Amino acid sequence: PPFTTSTMQQEASRKLNFQARRTMKVAQELYEGVEIQGVGSVGLITYMRTDSLRISEEARAAHTEFVKSAFGDKYLPEKPRYFKTRAGAQDGHEAIRPANVTLTPAKVKSSLTNDQYKLYNLIWCRYVASLMAACEQATVKIEIKGSKKETPDEFCMFSASGYSVKFDGFTALYEEQTDEKKEKETALPPLENDTKLKVKDIETVQKFTQPPSEYTEATLIKALEENGIGRPSTYAPIIYTITEKGYVERDAKKLIPTALGITINDLLEQQFKDIVNVKFSADMENSLDEIEEGSKEWTQVLGEFYESFSKDLAKAQEEMEGKKVKVPDVVTDEICEMCGKPMVIKTGKFGKFLACSGF
Repeated sequence: PPFTTSTMQQEASRKLNFQARRTMKVAQELYEGVEIQGVGSVGLITYMRTDSLRISEEARAAHTEFVKSAFGDKYLPEKPRYFKTRAGAQDGHEAIRPANVTLTPAKVKSSLTNDQYKLYNLIWCRYVASLMAACEQATVKIEIKGSKKETPDEFCMFSASGYSVKFDGFTALYEEQTDEKKEKETALPPLENDTKLKVKDIETVQKFTQPPSEYTEATLIKALEENGIGRPSTYAPIIYTITEKGYVERDAKKLIPTALGITINDLLEQQFKDIVNVKFSADMENSLDEIEEGSKEWTQVLGEFYESFSKDLAKAQEEMEGKKVKVPDVVTDEICEMCGKPMVIKTGKFGKFLACSGF
């Protein structure tokens, strides 16, 4: 489907290595308007904070004409493609799409900054591809029976699969990236039943079950959306806050929890179980929607929240009075020149610093 705020941020992270704040800053520029040579100042995309997958009929008609002229009739689906917006989504705006599909990335490239061009190209290609014909592939699977001549009744079965593209369809323009690593299928040589094959080599590979990967910005935004936490305008500020406060650190694309972040999280979970959990955040979002719709009074929602929160807060103040929470030291590979012990990273009131573990 075309982009929503969430999927745009995810794909920009995967394909362009943009952080969410950078994506939203550039999208804001494209929405507000850019001076295009020979055209003037124009907004290049629709509103960039949206949950909706809706496309206006006027935009669909313009898309159809463009694809016909640029790719040909065969690249249009037999029936127009519509996408269903998820339940509870905000549908006040369309999906993110180019405001004028005929302003191709190539036409406007010279008038855009590098970041603007990259994001506009991503949005434009995704939108145009989303309403094009499907890609058609011919898939094939072969089974190979392997045995020794002297013991034909004792055999092993091997299998291989591959594909060839019969019609490229929307993939002529765009292919989505995913966070999961998939085994790549390859083209297979022409084969017929009962073809005699000769073993060239046999490789054995041992695999182990791996723990879940750390979050990247893309997978964290996806998880926030799936759990009903936040809104299109809040994904980028959430990630900015947890990194700026030192609760997580960036390691390439991964977001790694820090000792400070883990300590604070554990403390808050212990003292405020009713609040520091996924269900509370999602339920509060639903309550805010109900207030907006007029089915709930804001005073009722605040009253229900504060009744339990005030008790938890009073209890936490009593239990934590005068207590200090130690953030665990993080051992490094560096060795102290004075005593030969490992150096550690300590976290204090004024930030982090390197110290000898012997002190």
